[in-house]
Amino acid sequence: MDFLKTLETEEYFSVSHEEPVCVLKPAEGDYLLSGITQLAYLSISPGSFRLNPGDKLSLETSDSLTVTTENDHNMLVVKETEDGQPYEFKVHLFHERENSMTSEAQMIVISHSFALPVKMNLTFNSPFWVTHKVLTAGDRKYIQISLDGSTKEKFLLTEALLRCENPDVEIFPMNKPGLELSVSRHQTVSYVWQLKCNSSEVTDLRLVYSVLYGSRLDVSQTTHKLSYGFSISDFQTLYTVKVDVKPEGDSKDCRVGSGANLTLRVIRSPGCNLKTPVFYKIEDKPEVWAVTGNSSGLLDIAAGKCEISLTVIPLVPGLVHVPKVTLFRPSKDMLKKSEDNRKSGSPDDISPDQEGPVQQGFPRGQVYYASSAKQVRILQTSSKINAKRS
Repeated sequence: MDFLKTLETEEYFSVSHEEPVCVLKPAEGDYLLSGITQLAYLSISPGSFRLNPGDKLSLETSDSLTVTTENDHNMLVVKETEDGQPYEFKVHLFHERENSMTSEAQMIVISHSFALPVKMNLTFNSPFWVTHKVLTAGDRKYIQISLDGSTKEKFLLTEALLRCENPDVEIFPMNKPGLELSVSRHQTVSYVWQLKCNSSEVTDLRLVYSVLYGSRLDVSQTTHKLSYGFSISDFQTLYTVKVDVKPEGDSKDCRVGSGANLTLRVIRSPGCNLKTPVFYKIEDKPEVWAVTGNSSGLLDIAAGKCEISLTVIPLVPGLVHVPKVTLFRPSKDMLKKSEDNRKSGSPDDISPDQEGPVQQGFPRGQVYYASSAKQVRILQTSSKINAKRS
């Protein structure tokens, strides 16, 4: 027992184990970028393990990522380094660009000196984000392709092209031919093409946009091709809606509290073969306009156009947007009710409380609202006019 007492001590020992750590950083710029061959530095700290000069490390990656040395190999050779310093390797990265702001990939470092492979989850930023939009000007249609930049470095864009395999569609570029553009962070580049459909039967289109791009950050110094495919449907204009507001009588100006004449014109496009009526509805904005009469109802477009007049009363002075009118496809019940009213001699107009279920709206682009930005000047009622009225 006396012998055991002499072994007692207040010193304690802790055994620790550090796993290898791998870090991948771009040689220039803030982010790993997809779509170009980028130079990066791979730093490996072996932790509790030991790497000797001449040891080999192999690299494995997910399908969308390619990582090679400057000699186009996927094998790294360890060189002499100072004790305690990480091992650093130059590598070339290429990650397939996806149409998203960021995308994920994985790289695995394998060494016989490590107990387990070291996995690295990598995030790549896309140099730009591509979107499309269908623009309408009457019966004319345009496709706008926009690229929003996301990097400090500029990317040069050349040879933009929009293709469509439908023989009934012609495409005309609106940008200057041979134009070279650059895009970087906080910038947007847009290309516009006019679509000319030679048949009203064209309802669905598959389009492919492509452009060549390059960057100073690309160590391969080659241009790459970006392709962006998309579909549009129900895009041809069927109806054009025009709204006009003018003062009643001989007055030159519209005034608060005084009646004004609202004229609603709906014109069917030449290529539209629809003969069924359409349902109109004036947006309810009681703080701006008071609408007398029916603010909704059916319009017969069999003759190719229809025009109706309503009385509206402006309630606020200033530059005011004309009342918003929206077209809908009438339901079968609504058409039947209208036909029954016509046979019985009742008014053909359908009031809002007769509408029943919510009507089906037209797809965006099938109705061109020509007066959506139109404004009318409303004057405050003068004291002299008020005095005469009193």
